Amino acid sequence: TNQGRIDAVVVLRNHIYLFEFKLNQSAAAALQQIKEHVYYQKYRQRGKPITLIGANFDSTKRQVVEWQQAAG
Repeated sequence: TNQGRIDAVVVLRNHIYLFEFKLNQSAAAALQQIKEHVYYQKYRQRGKPITLIGANFDSTKRQVVEWQQAAG
């Protein structure tokens, strides 16, 4: 987008998922970034429900340790 880039987008027939990933931070921070930068704006014209997902990877555990979702 013109305000940055979302980490991943999954577009399905009836739904759109937007993902922001953080490393050793928080899922809330990732979700907040999606909202602050309005990454979902360009997908609203498609008329599908949008789910925003913020996820945090833990570098020690080497896996996703936390995630949060919200409607876009």
